[in-house]
Amino acid sequence: MTINKGFLYLIFLFFFSQQNIFAQDLHFTNYTYAPQYLNPAQIGSFFGTARFNGIYRSQFSSFINEPYVTTLGSGDVNLMLGLRKRDWTSIGIAVFYDKAGELSLQNTGALLGVGYHMAMDKKRNKVFTIGAQASMFQRRIDGAWNPEDLIISGTASADQGLFENFNGNNSGANFNVGLQYNSKLSKTNHFEMGVGMYHLLQPTEKENIAPRRLTAHANLFTKASKKVNLEYALYFSTATSVNNVMFQVKSHFNLSKTKRVKRKKVTIERGEFMFGLGYRFNDALLFLTGYEYKKWQFGVSYDMTVSSASTYNNYYGAIELGLTRTFLIQKRPDIKPVLICPTL
Repeated sequence: MTINKGFLYLIFLFFFSQQNIFAQDLHFTNYTYAPQYLNPAQIGSFFGTARFNGIYRSQFSSFINEPYVTTLGSGDVNLMLGLRKRDWTSIGIAVFYDKAGELSLQNTGALLGVGYHMAMDKKRNKVFTIGAQASMFQRRIDGAWNPEDLIISGTASADQGLFENFNGNNSGANFNVGLQYNSKLSKTNHFEMGVGMYHLLQPTEKENIAPRRLTAHANLFTKASKKVNLEYALYFSTATSVNNVMFQVKSHFNLSKTKRVKRKKVTIERGEFMFGLGYRFNDALLFLTGYEYKKWQFGVSYDMTVSSASTYNNYYGAIELGLTRTFLIQKRPDIKPVLICPTL
């Protein structure tokens, strides 16, 4: 019997990436471009009226012919509806597609959610958010698999049970919740932290293709100088005893320039450049860069594998491309006309 490459890739993932591919959700390095997947409470957590996000991730392209590809797109809208005047409600939707290279394991789904933002003060410097999502997913293996392909060197050493669970389409629905707290500590410091719980409706052991996942994240934004802002980010997730821990430090450089035009100061907008470094524990060094101009934001990240898996992928892990577009629709003031009667 011949050795099937796809199964070798599965062994690679099992023993070096420490990830159970059949029970794992998506994961991103530049997770700010997938806010609704990061935490349901991220729905509407931005300054503006509407927001659209997109992110693309390619992994293991140096190791296999068809790399692991993940694509996610989302959109959310802020509605000025709340139990109090300073509160507001947001709705959001996200769709994703994930394909595990030559294994042909496909994962598609959609998230539909709502977030409620409770301002703790009149200026909305402190906001507590509750988010909830209904999730729908489908996981399947493209039908080209042959049970004989799982035999290595003539021995039945492969766990065929992993694949027997995917003889047909596996789909389902679930429920996610999240909490988040934003606080403007001072004029130069802003803090954000949140937790999310995914797949609350735990399926039976036989159908356990979407186990519970817990995420936690925290960000601290601080102004280092007139032109430089620093961001410290910490991310943690766990599912089926598999942990993902990341720490990132980002520097944001304001490229705008002020000059005098006819004795008046005029600011020329040139956007903001970002560069950052990070580390995913027991896995990879992270390099991040991005550019923001007006309401557009672009981002690129690169994972350099430093674990034992680097022997197989030559230190090349994954690359991500992210895009965000924000819209701010300001309501025109309703000014009542004033009629001035001339004096006779």
